Amino acid sequence: MKKPLILLCMVIGILSGQGLIVNGDFEQNLTVGWQQASNNPAFQTFRYTYFDPDPDYEVLVSKYNSDGYISLYQSVNVANTNLNFACYAKFHTFDNNIGDWGGAAVVISYINAADVTLGETRICSFSDSDCPWANSPTLHLIIITDTNWHDFFFNINDELTNLSAVNPTEISKIKVALFDTTKFCDS
Repeated sequence: MKKPLILLCMVIGILSGQGLIVNGDFEQNLTVGWQQASNNPAFQTFRYTYFDPDPDYEVLVSKYNSDGYISLYQSVNVANTNLNFACYAKFHTFDNNIGDWGGAAVVISYINAADVTLGETRICSFSDSDCPWANSPTLHLIIITDTNWHDFFFNINDELTNLSAVNPTEISKIKVALFDTTKFCDS
């Protein structure tokens, strides 16, 4: 039996105060502001009002039963990194095979003028220690180990202190993504 992996996320104020993210609350159709990338057309995103007890919309990014990924994302140009990031997210990740792993994340990517990703922050959950994600000078993990809804809020300048190899003055774009991925081993 293969493993399902689910990321539930409702973004309530990405890069707040600046109005940079379009349709960050998902109250409009996902074609407004958001793009999707996947390596399998069976992987899906869903926008409904019943993922959380409140009456507004949330998004489910869902990938099941095979290697691959799905991402719902949006990139914005930024003049500086003195920005606030906020989101409300819930993660559910698991696998049931040794060597397999699954990971789900809200990913904040820091990109330079040449469209090169300099580093990332991942608010994430992963199924087990087989997941290769690890903190590094260009990757900061904020790991969630339960399946509850959580509010996240931080200043991007403050967050960049966790990424020693990323120079904030080189950042000209920030990409925010809801990301879901798995790796299956043939065992």
